[in-house]
This record gives sequence, C-alpha cells and structure tokens, in this order.
Amino acid sequence: VYTLPQKAFISTFETSPNSRWVGAGLADGYFLMYDLQQQTEALRYKFPDTHIRSMTFSPDNRYVALFFEEGDYM
Repeated sequence: VYTLPQKAFISTFETSPNSRWVGAGLADGYFLMYDLQQQTEALRYKFPDTHIRSMTFSPDNRYVALFFEEGDYM
C-alpha cells in the first residue's frame, strides 16, 4: 500500500501490461510512477498548468503516453 505524499485527486490510473509499473496522473499536474517489484516510487514529475486526463502504457512496457486536459499528448 502506498500513500500519496500530497492530498490530490487521481484523475487517471494505469497498470503496465507486465504488472510491474503503476502510473497515476493527478489533477494538479503531477505524474507518479511506481515500481511494484521494488516497491518504490520510480518517478515524480510536475507538468505546470495542466491536468493529466488519461494515460496508457505501450504493449512492451517501455513507454507511457499521457493525454492532457487541453488535448495535448506526450
């Protein structure tokens, strides 16, 4: 069980196809990635002035696509 470090609304949540990674997009623009195998936070990044609407992992688990409130993607 992992507790978010800040009080935030999770707008999207996805598990990688191999179940190793969990990604969470927060309404305040943060993207968090967790390594379930190591039980650690692997990445935390703040996108300024935006809201992460949805996300998806690539079938080979190597990439994550993020889709933002404004229709942009990364």
